[in-house]
Amino acid sequence: MKANLSALFTLATFTAVAAHASVFEIRRVEPRGTPNTTSYQLENAGRVGTVALSNEVLLDRSGLSGARVTEERVAVTSGRNPEHKGMPAIQLSFTGPGQKRFTELSKSLSGKAIGVVIDGRLVAMPVLREKVAGSSVTLTGAFTKEEAAALVAKVKSGK
Repeated sequence: MKANLSALFTLATFTAVAAHASVFEIRRVEPRGTPNTTSYQLENAGRVGTVALSNEVLLDRSGLSGARVTEERVAVTSGRNPEHKGMPAIQLSFTGPGQKRFTELSKSLSGKAIGVVIDGRLVAMPVLREKVAGSSVTLTGAFTKEEAAALVAKVKSGK
């Protein structure tokens, strides 16, 4: 079963400040920086801010069985009949243990934000609104098709 997290996520594109990061990580978003967090610069809609992520990696690349570029239809206007536009997206597929771990995380961190870091770049900061039990998730964000393809290539290669 595929879970489409675009409705569950508040997504943005970020640039990481961290010096070293693995190719794929999911970390907990912390309310403030501490010695046990790493800061990431947030750049979204012309605004720049700082986000603190826990240094504890909750799920890494070993929990993934694949990644691919896809397209999601996203509402770009509001109202009774919102306009939709196709946006580049990244679909991540989990291994059996990865799916189990992500389901546990989505349950235990319900109502809290997580950071999805690919190649040292915070690419999504979803708020987990409900338990997610699917074998894959789809991340939408402010990236081009080329950027999504480059991120997927990084996840697949592990480099």
